[in-house]
Amino acid sequence: MDTGELTAGRPLPEVGDRTRPFWDAVADHRLVIQYCDACSRWLHPPLPLCPSCGRPDPGWRPVSGDGVVSAFTVVHRPPLPVFDPPYVIAMVELDDAPVRVLSNVIGREPSAVHLGLPVRVTFRAVGDRSLYFFAPRDGSDD
Repeated sequence: MDTGELTAGRPLPEVGDRTRPFWDAVADHRLVIQYCDACSRWLHPPLPLCPSCGRPDPGWRPVSGDGVVSAFTVVHRPPLPVFDPPYVIAMVELDDAPVRVLSNVIGREPSAVHLGLPVRVTFRAVGDRSLYFFAPRDGSDD
């Protein structure tokens, strides 16, 4: 999937009270992850309570968006015609927060994506919204 294939007909994530800070940061081309100050735990996906200590409404912290592909699949038969196959859905383990984030890997042929590929978050407009994706880090020939 490349940036030219991101269309306005693509289904977009719903934004609710719990996820609004995440999507507001994405709109500003930043990546934030929930963090519990009480017990120093990173949380993703967002939760209303910290599962470790029970603190309500954990806060948010910015992260670099650098990480590595920890799991992936190549989609050849998309669920909707608006998605142009083949494309990669990946779990990215972030370098500066012990969480995994789900998104697409763009900017590389699907056959060249592999476990351990160093990636960096990137943001693209899709319709009137911004979404986040991951692309190989500059100079990454892995």
